[in-house]
Amino acid sequence: MVISEQLISIVFRALNTFVVALVAIYVFKKYALVRIKAVMHKKEQEELGLRLQSTQIALDIKKFEQRIRKEDDDALRMQQQIMAWRDRADNAYRLRMQQYAVLSQETLDRQAIKYAYIRSVYIRNQAIPKAIDKAREQLINHFQSPDVGQQYLKAVVARMQAGEQ
Repeated sequence: MVISEQLISIVFRALNTFVVALVAIYVFKKYALVRIKAVMHKKEQEELGLRLQSTQIALDIKKFEQRIRKEDDDALRMQQQIMAWRDRADNAYRLRMQQYAVLSQETLDRQAIKYAYIRSVYIRNQAIPKAIDKAREQLINHFQSPDVGQQYLKAVVARMQAGEQ
């Protein structure tokens, strides 16, 4: 009987192990597998969300890069416009300064002509009559003595006679 007891013991142990395994598999499938699937589903959803978020971030980065390039282009265009405006303003300023210099020179020339005219009018109206009066006085004083007048007339007659010959 020893063999049959041992055989029965082995069979019961195997049956017991089989039942425990079936219970373990049932419990695993019933509780653990559901939780594992839920956790896996949750992780898959998180991964999908992260991938979508990553894709959205990549799109946002591309939009920002495009926006930066557009703003760089706009800034460059504005800088070129500002430089063109500054060049035009500088050229206009130089032209105005040249025109001012020409106008100033013309004004100075006109003033010089005006002052020369005023001086000639002054000389004609003031200085010449004074000079004539002074010369008349000097001639009158010079020729007051009869000897001087006669010497002058003799010199004039001598020159005339010398000129005829």
